[in-house]
Amino acid sequence: MRAARLPRLGRLACVAVAFGPLALLFLGVACDRKPKPPGPATTAPPIGPDGDALAAASSTAPKPSTRPPVCVVAYATPPPGGGAWFQPGDDVSEAPVPIVVPTGASLTLSVRRTGHEVTIKGPATFRPCTHAEPDAVLLADGDASTDRNSNVRPGAELYLATPGFVAIIGKASVKVHAGVEASTYDAEDSATFTNLDQSRTVDPGAKGAFKRYEEGATLITRCGVQVTAVASAESMLLGLTKDAGPPLPAASIGILTAQQIKHARERSLDCAFAGAYALACDAWTKAGEKIAATACKRVTYAGLTSHLAVAASVWVLPPGSPLLDAGSDGSVDAAAAAPSPAPAPSASPSPGK
Repeated sequence: MRAARLPRLGRLACVAVAFGPLALLFLGVACDRKPKPPGPATTAPPIGPDGDALAAASSTAPKPSTRPPVCVVAYATPPPGGGAWFQPGDDVSEAPVPIVVPTGASLTLSVRRTGHEVTIKGPATFRPCTHAEPDAVLLADGDASTDRNSNVRPGAELYLATPGFVAIIGKASVKVHAGVEASTYDAEDSATFTNLDQSRTVDPGAKGAFKRYEEGATLITRCGVQVTAVASAESMLLGLTKDAGPPLPAASIGILTAQQIKHARERSLDCAFAGAYALACDAWTKAGEKIAATACKRVTYAGLTSHLAVAASVWVLPPGSPLLDAGSDGSVDAAAAAPSPAPAPSASPSPGK
């Protein structure tokens, strides 16, 4: 009898670890480790590897896409030596990663989700916003800036990530430099700069720096945890089945939804930071930087995207899971339950906190 209880206890322990404070809502739900079978997706698309995330070299030929662009070239200055280069209007949402901007060249990207314009000046290595992360730009090395005069949507935030910090930028002019030992900022307007250990919401005119984060593997782990938390919460909100058990109280649904929104914002911050660090590790290794041998153990952009593909796997809810509405047909309106826009940052936002 004791041996038969062990698998059940293991599954309950998995629920407690995955959902923390939400575990009390689902003490009767077992944690099934079987992947969801292929079929029409009922959850919002989780952060996973971009279609071209494993591409090793940059390219100036954006890949055609059937999806609406989320990152488009607004202005482009070609390299002094000429040759093929991006043109205004090019969709770079699915361009091979990374994009390398030569010395003397520049790209200004229009971030469709937020209305920001981000200018990258060469020499620089970066990843533009993508369908998976439509409000995040990753700067591995070089210079980037935003302009307060761009048509930023009210309340929208851009995550401009470097190996040292993530800049959370509203309608503001901010300059950022990503370096090997440290990343710096020059904020003409108020903005927030944060890593896992500290956060700074600065006044207009502030300048500062963050040292390179020391534990790249920690960044990847935290990003993966947030991806799993968001995918699991979305699965519960959108994937409840007909044969589930009694309905959840409205208060419990509200708590679950609030947690999903919170984790979605933390995911954006943590994963932008991890992505910029991993992209920088690839650039440092390619350039022969000595720091790569110690700072980049087992940290690559391809490795990060592979890790997130696993972390984003949504598990099947076992029979007996509570229904959202006892009188419904078991389906959930995806539009009504979709994540709400990220809330404005508090005075001291911090990834994973």
